[in-house]
Amino acid sequence: VWDWDLLSGHRYYSPRFRELLGYHDEKAFRLAYSHDDALHPDDLDRVLSAQESHLEQHRPFDEEFRLRCASGEFRWFRGRAQAAWDTAAKPRRFAGSITDIHEHRMAVQTLRESEARFHHIVDGSTDGVWDWDLEHERYHISARMKAMLGYADDELPNDRASFFAVMEPDDRTRVKSEIARHFVERQPFDTELRLRHKDGRLLWFQVRGQAVWSDRGDVVRFSGACTDIMAHKQSEERIRQLLNEKQALLDNLLVGVALV
Repeated sequence: VWDWDLLSGHRYYSPRFRELLGYHDEKAFRLAYSHDDALHPDDLDRVLSAQESHLEQHRPFDEEFRLRCASGEFRWFRGRAQAAWDTAAKPRRFAGSITDIHEHRMAVQTLRESEARFHHIVDGSTDGVWDWDLEHERYHISARMKAMLGYADDELPNDRASFFAVMEPDDRTRVKSEIARHFVERQPFDTELRLRHKDGRLLWFQVRGQAVWSDRGDVVRFSGACTDIMAHKQSEERIRQLLNEKQALLDNLLVGVALV
């Protein structure tokens, strides 16, 4: 905690305050520490503005900022404070506390960077991505997946029913059965299915997915990607037609054919 007598200018810092900043000697702390100088340059104006708003307009002071520690590194803290005013509404005292939130901020930053990388990969991928959060019953279909089916991002709702609604009815029962088997047997989920484009065409996709199980063995998440294999399917069909035509020609020849 800290306490600032605004009339005399005297500031008190508790032993725990200096310990949080890495100072173990009171004298060294007093000689080295100045609150305004310790604030990170990117946080200084914001924190001082919030402090002024509290003292003059009685707005709550609750800010997150970085302070320079004894080692020279900056750590994140949450500062909360409350002033005391005299009968003339002039602030005469300002006191508060700081809480070390550095690890939390670093974890949040790491998570945000990870999410940014994930979205960058998803947006840059040629595959469509889907994610089913069974624990919170949330479903997400990537914008790329919707675009592959001819839909704008806001035209196809992010729910499981929408995904199965565009699936060819002849494939639904089989796919649901394969998903259930994956959840139980934990074997790789890899299947082919047809999804209907907005213009009515049926498109072939290869779908790969992976579930996540809790410690109790319950499925809590199921995510995967859809790859457009329409060109591959069309090639297969063309090859099949050519083979059938070749066989028909051979079967109807009026001479015998031998291959050695």
